[in-house]
Amino acid sequence: MKLAPADFFISSKQGSGVPDMSKAYNSVLGQGGFIIIGSLTAFILGQLIDVFVFHKIKKATGEKRIWLRATGSTLVSQFIDSFVVLFIAFYIGTG
Repeated sequence: MKLAPADFFISSKQGSGVPDMSKAYNSVLGQGGFIIIGSLTAFILGQLIDVFVFHKIKKATGEKRIWLRATGSTLVSQFIDSFVVLFIAFYIGTG
């Protein structure tokens, strides 16, 4: 992506409505690093939140309702995981 593209590549998809193929290529595939960083950050944060919420629900319900602990903590952590990965990859990553 750092090298200058060949002239034929830039105009190769003008007939399909893409005026500069090099810019399109870089905008789609240039976010790979942010997607990786976002995924790793979201995974770590999601796991920590999952455990925290699990134990909070267990403290409130005791030994009963294990389905609520498992499902509730996963629901919260997955929501936060999805938000974090999308925020880092597509908000911070695109400037």
